[in-house]
Amino acid sequence: PAKRVVTLKDTDGKTIWSVDVLSKAKVPFVGRAEIREIKINDGSLLVVIGKHSFVNIDMKTGTVSILGSD
Repeated sequence: PAKRVVTLKDTDGKTIWSVDVLSKAKVPFVGRAEIREIKINDGSLLVVIGKHSFVNIDMKTGTVSILGSD
C-alpha cells in the first residue's frame, strides 16, 4: 500500500492523532501519490508528497495545511 498516513503516538504507544495526508491534501500529484519525506520543523511536520508537493501538519492537532508545490 502507498505511504499515506501519519500517526503521532505518546510515550506509552497510545495514538494521539492519525491523519491520511493524501486525502486531506487534495492537491494534484506529480509522480507516485505517497509520502516521500517527513521533517520536524518547530512544532510541526513538513511532509513531502508526490514528487514535490508540500504540506504542514500541526503536531498538537494533526491539522493538515497545504503549502503548495515547487
